[in-house]
Amino acid sequence: LPALRCPCCGAGDLELQVEARDAREVRSGSLRCRCGGEYRIARGVADLLQPDNEVIEREIRGWREIAGFNQHDMPGADDPAMRADLMALPWGTQPPWIHVAPDFFQLFEYFDLRGTRIVDLGAGRTWSSRYLAAFGGAEVIAVDPMLDMTLGLHTADIYLERNDCYFERLRADMHRLPLADGWADVVFGCATLHHSSDLERLMGEVARVLRRGGLLLAISEPNKRAAILQRRPDNAETAAGINEQIYTLAEYFAAARSAGLRPRAIVPRTVRQRMLYGESNLREGLDPWLVRLLRRRCGLRLVDLMLRVPILLRWIYRRSNLPLSFYAVKA
Repeated sequence: LPALRCPCCGAGDLELQVEARDAREVRSGSLRCRCGGEYRIARGVADLLQPDNEVIEREIRGWREIAGFNQHDMPGADDPAMRADLMALPWGTQPPWIHVAPDFFQLFEYFDLRGTRIVDLGAGRTWSSRYLAAFGGAEVIAVDPMLDMTLGLHTADIYLERNDCYFERLRADMHRLPLADGWADVVFGCATLHHSSDLERLMGEVARVLRRGGLLLAISEPNKRAAILQRRPDNAETAAGINEQIYTLAEYFAAARSAGLRPRAIVPRTVRQRMLYGESNLREGLDPWLVRLLRRRCGLRLVDLMLRVPILLRWIYRRSNLPLSFYAVKA
């Protein structure tokens, strides 16, 4: 509760009205602000999403369409196969999960998140919040506009009943986080940032909620080569109304710097593996010079060395379409 701020006026000191609670959390109730704003709590999720946001409403409809169901045909939490699939996340045998899992767990080799306050931005099904809390996050808040079971924040109930960890759930717009300035040590996002059409505004909001020295950790972000001018991809997601953008590494980094963050790329584990072992789908997005180099044994070693040098890594990303992981420190 001390972390929250009214999304309308920005004031803290929200008044909590409890209707039902269990041993772990308030399950239903409301939050009231002195400006007159009132926000519901249902199934343990505080709903601080401002109404009548057509962009977010269109995105929610799009994700439901992609998933093949609507609000009146939502899967329940008692489907054993569905529960097993959710408990296995982020591990999976199909894209994108086959690439997400190694890159997610790679972060824990670089950063010790024990005892930190973490905002999981665009948490969706909350599988990442589960691990961020289980691996030592002192306070973890999953933020997403989706509520639906298997797609949104209500999925957390499956994880929370089976694991010795806890995290909060907050329905909100990532461009207007109802959180206190400097509250978070870490803001994490998995394939989240590219859903913003205003990257500078988003980075500014991330920087606002981070303490000085805090970290933005981003993985599985699509990156396009600098020569490609088109920013909005033509795919099933955009056809369904989902807001998808593809930025260059330079655009991600420029937006971060404009917000007072110091960014640096991390070579995703799956990029190195897929590049060096010749995955055809990945090589289609590489600069032709790199493709020719990777066909030679000495070229494989050279590219592996280039991936370890920041200036050469940026050069490779400028000329190739590769998934991006990076971190940024608040100055």
